[in-house]
Amino acid sequence: MKITFLNSLHPANDKRLFYKEAISIVNHRHNVTFLGPYCKRFEERDGVIIKGLGEIRFFNRFWIIIKLFVSALSEKTDIYQCNEINSWFVGIIVGKIKRVPVIFDAHEYYPSRLENKIKPFFERHLSLLIKVIMQMLSLYTDMVITVSEQLMNKYKFLKCPVDVIHNYSNIQKSGAIQLNLNEIRKSFPILISIGLISIDRGIEIILGGLAILKKKFPDILYLIIGKNTDNLSQQNRVLSLIKELQIQDNIKFIDWIDFNMVNSYLTISTIGLILFQISLYNNKIGQPHKFFDYLNSGLPVIVPKDTTLEKIVYEYRAGVAVDSSNYKSFANGVEQLLVMVNNNIINRKNIKNIANEKFSWKNEEEKYIALLESVI
Repeated sequence: MKITFLNSLHPANDKRLFYKEAISIVNHRHNVTFLGPYCKRFEERDGVIIKGLGEIRFFNRFWIIIKLFVSALSEKTDIYQCNEINSWFVGIIVGKIKRVPVIFDAHEYYPSRLENKIKPFFERHLSLLIKVIMQMLSLYTDMVITVSEQLMNKYKFLKCPVDVIHNYSNIQKSGAIQLNLNEIRKSFPILISIGLISIDRGIEIILGGLAILKKKFPDILYLIIGKNTDNLSQQNRVLSLIKELQIQDNIKFIDWIDFNMVNSYLTISTIGLILFQISLYNNKIGQPHKFFDYLNSGLPVIVPKDTTLEKIVYEYRAGVAVDSSNYKSFANGVEQLLVMVNNNIINRKNIKNIANEKFSWKNEEEKYIALLESVI
């Protein structure tokens, strides 16, 4: 069996697509080719063939789609898996030409993508238009997969089967690379975020809370593994706030690192942070990779109230939910969580055991491969 991933936006190092789905396909002795934005024209990594279409820029997105179509047309494959609406269009056209099944991996609720970005009147009508477009595309699609039951229910309007492949963690497979982090270990507590940091992901709230916490914990450290937002004006805004709050010595930025190194940082950290602003619907129902990566490392988590994550952390005693729009609530949540860990109300070993039992990628991997085979 050969699967071809079609990507107009997702890069070759995407955690769900590459490190979970593509690697799972290879582990089951099938073949997978990844077509998408990437500098190298050709590369084989961990058994996955990557064919790059060039680095994506704002002005060349349409050209990337054209190149994706031409490249997809030349592939001999059993399934096309599309990972954005743009690539879904490409997959359906190429799939019809070559009579090959098409699946769509819907990582989020696309009709809400324009939320808070345009005026409500236009947002409502464009949201409806996106639903109509997705419904039409689903008529020519064999399967849509999503990341949660909530998202699956939101996609009931689609005209093809919809199933769930959760974003559960497989980070236990990547603990081989151990880093020397003795200098970081001197800090306490160590708060950590993985991935892109931005205003809608709560960076301003975290920094405000950090300034409060520093008074009680002078050696507190906030580790950011990823990037300080893609938006230049937001970057400057964040850096100015750090300077204004005088917390430069309590923050360490670590640029994008190999997925195999992440576990070392999680192991020495005290609390994992997810502080999405829930005014955005996708943030409210989201179940991001890093949440399950935190749990898999036994890391207690701070999450926003009134989200699907809140239900999980309270059901399994894995963390505390806070008002993600209030930096004082965040600071209080950190202190509360530290007390609970200190009194063994929340236990890292228990969190890790629950994650291995309930939130492991192993079961999702088997389901994902069976789903692909059923489509063929």
